[in-house]
Amino acid sequence: NTAICQGCSYKDGCVSYGTRTEDKKYCSVTGIVEIQNPEEASCINDFECESNVCINAKCANAGLWQKFLNWIKSIFG
Repeated sequence: NTAICQGCSYKDGCVSYGTRTEDKKYCSVTGIVEIQNPEEASCINDFECESNVCINAKCANAGLWQKFLNWIKSIFG
């Protein structure tokens, strides 16, 4: 009796939705392992992006996002 994968089949196993792999892929909510999106590509979830940052439905540069957060912290610190 084999267990049903509640995510994506990957390398002879099962990974959960949103799992990012070492080869720049992720387990999508559709149950398919897909390639991560580059900056400015459309996204819904952070794990879909190479940068792991999805803002306003687009993959964003993680460095710029961190600079913005640091700026906010300096104002409201």
